[in-house]
Amino acid sequence: MLEQLLQEVEQIDQRAHEMALAVLEDDGEREALSEEAQRLADRLDDIVTEIQIKNPEAYRVRGHMISETTLDLDYVEKGARFVSMRIGRKMQQKDRQ
Repeated sequence: MLEQLLQEVEQIDQRAHEMALAVLEDDGEREALSEEAQRLADRLDDIVTEIQIKNPEAYRVRGHMISETTLDLDYVEKGARFVSMRIGRKMQQKDRQ
């Protein structure tokens, strides 16, 4: 069960990053993706709660990834002022071009 939860976290992380990159390239994508981002954020919250209860060490090890995922989902949904490190790097690269 724990392994399935961890795999789902990784899948959400990958999708969150894909969506954040899409919004970074075209802010118009935000409206189309915001509902999915909210749904994924809600699911991530539920999974994180389960992981924290079942195996706090597994949560601690993945805390950084979970944080990056949450920031990506917030960026997609609301254009949050704070972004993940990976999207921040892409923003810097885009600004240099």
